Amino acid sequence: MYKIKNIYYNLKKNRKRKMKLIKTEIPGVYYLENKQNITYYFSYKDPITKITKRKKLFSEKEHLTKHLKKCVIMSNEIKETLKNYNSSEIIENQEFKNYISLNELTKIYFEDRINTKKRILKEKYNHLTNEEFENNVLIKKQIYNVTKELLRINKNIQNSKISQININRITKIDIKEYIENDLFNTNLSQKSKFMVISQIKTIFNYGIKNEIINIKNPFEYLKFQNPQRTRKRVLSEEEITLLLKTLKKEENINLYLCVYLGVLTGSRSNTVLNIKKNDIDTKNKTINLNNFKTNKFYKIGISETGTKWIEEKILPFRENDEYLIKSDFNEKNNIKQTQILANVQKKVYEIMNTLFNENINKKNNYERDNVVNFHTIRRSISTNLVKNGANVYNVMKFLNHSSIDQTMKYLNLENHEINNDVNNLMNNIFKDF
Repeated sequence: MYKIKNIYYNLKKNRKRKMKLIKTEIPGVYYLENKQNITYYFSYKDPITKITKRKKLFSEKEHLTKHLKKCVIMSNEIKETLKNYNSSEIIENQEFKNYISLNELTKIYFEDRINTKKRILKEKYNHLTNEEFENNVLIKKQIYNVTKELLRINKNIQNSKISQININRITKIDIKEYIENDLFNTNLSQKSKFMVISQIKTIFNYGIKNEIINIKNPFEYLKFQNPQRTRKRVLSEEEITLLLKTLKKEENINLYLCVYLGVLTGSRSNTVLNIKKNDIDTKNKTINLNNFKTNKFYKIGISETGTKWIEEKILPFRENDEYLIKSDFNEKNNIKQTQILANVQKKVYEIMNTLFNENINKKNNYERDNVVNFHTIRRSISTNLVKNGANVYNVMKFLNHSSIDQTMKYLNLENHEINNDVNNLMNNIFKDF
């Protein structure tokens, strides 16, 4: 028994001795000597995992100096290939892919996003035919919102050095040069610059998550200030009235109607544009609305004055399934408005700019918070409701918010107004003391 074990041990020992690689004078090159031939190998570290790996080069009958020269050539070729290493997965024949550029990854990312968006929209609007789907203005708008991001990112990175070199070769110096020389030489606001950097981070993360690239995100730890927007501007009752009166003077009633419905319902622009004739219940003085932000339908009451004006001035000139707000062309030619408008008419914003935004620099991070736009109407109505004594909970329901906290962020109640309320209360309590 002892002899058998001893023989087994000696065989194992001899096998190990025979399998031992012999180091050559060339860095990383070894050879293995067998009875039949000599096999040369090249050892290297995986660029991602840093694990030492070995690649077989070739075999010859004997170990000669000329074979080492061939090893030098082959090992240099492998080293060059490793510079553009694209995957942590090594296959037997050691094929490597070159890393793509940021421009190429950006194209892949947005193609995927647009296709995904179309698929989701097709599921949502499955009642539409292919032709109706392709021509639907609301669907086009939602797809364009993604395309608009692509246009913005291309505008700000496409021609820069950082977008054209291989992704795995982007260094901290490259990122610094891009931010200081390319991004900051644009006329973008600080918020827009932050959005560009955030988008680049997202594109890298997408490539990593989907195993298109296999590197650490070079932008991952980049700190870039995000100027949080705090909309300060709220229109007073008098300013809202001025806006409505100015719009009413225009020949196109749809300009006035658009803002009128915004004031009446306190809704966002896409909700207002989506209102149809059959959404108005004049008998019960209610209106059905679609909150596109949460994909929920809700109903609110409308004032008697508002109901009467819409009933007399608008509803007789619209069909039941027609959108209330019409395009200029459809209005002039008395054509039925079968599709929602993509945006509020530009003339509305032009009038807002003339009345309220003339002295505001929209690119300034601080001044832009005072810009009046369509969303200002929603904030203004909610703030004025509370100032007139409305319960915050009722305002929350009116705005179709999910929480009181969300509504409170909308209310621009200055500290001095709160202080006045507190002073009045305290004066009443302590008046006899």
